[in-house]
Amino acid sequence: MKGLLAVLFFACGLVQGRAAEFAVFDVFLDTNGEPLAAYQLKVSDKSAAVKIISVEGGEHASFAAAPKFDPKAIQRDVIKLAAISLDSSEKLPTSHVRIASLHVEIGPGLSPDWAAIVERAGRSGGEKIDATISISKRENQ
Repeated sequence: MKGLLAVLFFACGLVQGRAAEFAVFDVFLDTNGEPLAAYQLKVSDKSAAVKIISVEGGEHASFAAAPKFDPKAIQRDVIKLAAISLDSSEKLPTSHVRIASLHVEIGPGLSPDWAAIVERAGRSGGEKIDATISISKRENQ
């Protein structure tokens, strides 16, 4: 009987608690006018508030397909993303562009604290370029 009461109290506490939130965070690269042909980056949540559910591609046709990533990274708070485009330089993005989107589950009452590193970005032919990364929550989901 005491066990049943304990289970009921525990269940009531869960019902009253906040539910997890599902959100989409867009990942952007800015290459300052340089054509982006390839990238590799690492994104993590320093607060461990999220579980990554899925990854989708970007807005530019050169990176519309989902980037490559380690499937074992799904359901964790750290992921490496990489993509390459064989398009000609004239067809590649050269400014602030969404390259991917992360669909995540945010733990109840938590907020992600994103850290992102561009490990490598390059133009056609493999020449390294400087790129700045930013992440923002998609408001109209």
